[in-house]
Amino acid sequence: MKNTPKHNLLAGFAALLTATTLLGAEPKPDTARAILPTDPGHAFMMNAKIGVFVHYTAGQSDFAYGKPNPQPWDLDAHADAFDVKAFADAVEDMGAQYVIMTSFHAAMRLLGPSKVMVDIGMPTHQSKRDMLGDLADELNRRNIALCLYVHPTDQHDLSQEERALFGWGPEVDGLPGEKLGQWPNPKWDAFLLGLFKEISQRYGKRVSGYWIDQHTGKLFPEAGRLAVALRSGNPDAVIWQNSGAYVPAGLSLEDAWCAPEGGQFAHGADDQHCLLPLKGWWFQSDEVVVPVEELFRAVARHNGCPGKKCGVDIGLTPYATGYAPKVKAMMAEFGKLWRERKVSLLNTRPSTILKIEQKAVPWPIVATDSLDGSTVYVHVLIPPTGKSIKLPALADGRKIISSSLLLGGNEVKFKQTEEAVELSLPEDVKWDPVDTVIVLKVGPAFEPGVLLSENAKLEISSTCGHDVAANHAEVAWKKMMTVAERKRDAQGNLLPLQSYDETIRRGMDFLLKDHLKWFKGPTETLLDEKGRTQMPWVYYSNLQQDGTPFPKAVDGFVSYPAFHHALLIRTFLGYWRYAKDERALAEAVKLADWDIAHSTPADWPYGNFPWSTFQEKKPGGFLDKTGLMPDKAAIMALAYLQLHEATGEKRFLQAADAIARTLAARQRPNGTWPFRVDPQTEQVIEEYTSSVIYAVRLFESLDKLNGNDRYRANRDKTWNWLLNGPIKTKEFRGFYEDIPASQDGRTNYDCLDTIRYLLANRTDTNGYIEMAKDLNLWIEKTFMDKIKDFEPAEGIREQLQCNVVMGIHSLNWASMLLDLANATGDEKLRQRAMQTANYITYYLQPDSRIVVGFQYNQWWYSCHAGVVLYLLDFEKGIRKSDSKEP
Repeated sequence: MKNTPKHNLLAGFAALLTATTLLGAEPKPDTARAILPTDPGHAFMMNAKIGVFVHYTAGQSDFAYGKPNPQPWDLDAHADAFDVKAFADAVEDMGAQYVIMTSFHAAMRLLGPSKVMVDIGMPTHQSKRDMLGDLADELNRRNIALCLYVHPTDQHDLSQEERALFGWGPEVDGLPGEKLGQWPNPKWDAFLLGLFKEISQRYGKRVSGYWIDQHTGKLFPEAGRLAVALRSGNPDAVIWQNSGAYVPAGLSLEDAWCAPEGGQFAHGADDQHCLLPLKGWWFQSDEVVVPVEELFRAVARHNGCPGKKCGVDIGLTPYATGYAPKVKAMMAEFGKLWRERKVSLLNTRPSTILKIEQKAVPWPIVATDSLDGSTVYVHVLIPPTGKSIKLPALADGRKIISSSLLLGGNEVKFKQTEEAVELSLPEDVKWDPVDTVIVLKVGPAFEPGVLLSENAKLEISSTCGHDVAANHAEVAWKKMMTVAERKRDAQGNLLPLQSYDETIRRGMDFLLKDHLKWFKGPTETLLDEKGRTQMPWVYYSNLQQDGTPFPKAVDGFVSYPAFHHALLIRTFLGYWRYAKDERALAEAVKLADWDIAHSTPADWPYGNFPWSTFQEKKPGGFLDKTGLMPDKAAIMALAYLQLHEATGEKRFLQAADAIARTLAARQRPNGTWPFRVDPQTEQVIEEYTSSVIYAVRLFESLDKLNGNDRYRANRDKTWNWLLNGPIKTKEFRGFYEDIPASQDGRTNYDCLDTIRYLLANRTDTNGYIEMAKDLNLWIEKTFMDKIKDFEPAEGIREQLQCNVVMGIHSLNWASMLLDLANATGDEKLRQRAMQTANYITYYLQPDSRIVVGFQYNQWWYSCHAGVVLYLLDFEKGIRKSDSKEP
């Protein structure tokens, strides 16, 4: 690394594992497919946002720039001392997408075996342990990329004897002689290019990029040869080059990116930069001199800088046997800030929709756009004195559809004219001292009163956060959607496309028979922490219609265990009873055991809870941030009770009771719980939810099973709140994991289950049946669509914030409506329910996928399994209706 007042760095992205190459073995190119990028190369780094640079040094340093370093230097001891798991834990906790690690530097001691080093006569310059390979494997397992720092003119620390191998003379006054590093030197060129080729072929796609340093005044001749050697094992490797000096020397802009030195905290820059929160430029200090809040703001500024090619990395060195406690604490705190706000930086680019002219330093506000252009994230980095900020008008006449806070979801008032935009916080909300992120949904204004159902003539559905243009661009999903010719009886009523039984059986075969062959995602993403392959629905909530993940979607590698896994468990159990298929019972048990094993620690305030969100195989994340949803834990507990009933296994009863005990302990005086809450700190992330009917049912079920009244008081408080709250006010909201908070958002899922509870517990005097009818009328008024070309079928939209008719919700309503028909004797309700159920059979595709809806590009496990679940319920209702059971 050159001795200047600045320092550059950079990084690359990740890959698959291969076996470690042994000393003396001829390396072969690793052609395995990389884990992280589906489009390896510059495309990934254009969108990478945060990395970590580290020099591997011993203690404070055994190195002295420009002089031969102490001999002997125990390379093997230093390589063996590097704990790759501890290092990976630290950078993962920080949120790094990639790491750049020194492969060799001072005295050219390579952290891995090298036949080239041995052959040239420097056998002590390669380690027995392949530390770089071990590090690549550990980072790749975590979907963190590895890039290697290399140096083509790093002769200054070689011993006099080693310099003589290449014809360079002794030092003059302890400094390199005049001939050091001068060319032509064919022997050095052959050695260096051979070493680069050996490294690249040894690691292949396990290492996905190289960062080339430059010695002051010395350039490797015909620099294009460097790129050829470094790409010999991975043609898609990205290359960065310190200061750009090698670009005119033979590395074209297509082959190398400039990585200027010295990242600024007060403003962003176009090129790759390194931010240094530690003292000193020579990477020999573990003293934190930049507050973590300022470091995060600097990351936001760089990623919001117009013309930015890629993200920034943070210099955190030295690292030999571990990070200093203060450095590690800083990394963890940065990771917390990153996880809370990363949706506004990942999968974004500097905004071209909201172009902010920076008139002050440090920059007070920057903006980023989602890749599909549907969302602008406004980062207010320096809080203004009042409640409002004024911004330029949006480009191209774009209109703001909605405005809200990323953290908390509170609505932000906006005024938009052709000249400017004004955003105003609610009176009871303060500016975040680190970064207030305001989410602007933008696009053409929707006409008032238009219902954005599956019949709407739109490519993108209303404000459904995951249904964005980026998700439409990957596969020709409409060509994979079959809308069959409608079947009708003599009276014109809609008939099912195939029987309910066939729909159920084919839908379940899709999940139970060779499903892993349909899944087209990287197989590594299905490996759990013990290396076992899980089914895709453990880690993925949605996929493209061909079984591949969405590479650009913010929820492309997200699952919702507490709710969706519970729904799947209920579906598997229902099908096991229906078809006597033992495969279904086995999948239910396997999934429940996974959720129990991945619940929160028992000693946390919200202990023994399944996580409502998993992002990239880690608990929490996405809109849940560090939190989870207590109502979803109750939903899972009810599934555990069903599984206990089916198997007799006590562990499922114990898991359900553990959830109930926590719910009872954390119940508030009014009988409710927060919607989203950090299970360890109890910090409320989002306050309101109407979804408490599941806790009522759980408390009742356990008391009935145990023959006592342990939870009676808890049940009564919650039911009284529900009776006097949402059942009267119709404020059913706060249910879905991927939807931000909104005072105006309304949902129907827990309302439908509340209606079921009212019907099941009705008497001649308690008025429950009238409440049930009233709630159904509200659902029909708020969420119902007539389905064009499938008349007289009716469909139910999921919610007002994802205003789309879906099969699962339509059948959920139809199943409830059949219960209401049976309770009231209303034959018209029964016929309406059957027409909707018949309509949903058309969602079954020739390959047995059950689609979400005919105008919906994503395929969801919950929506597939949910159709089967509610069709099983519907069949029960039909049988009950036909037999006149009470």
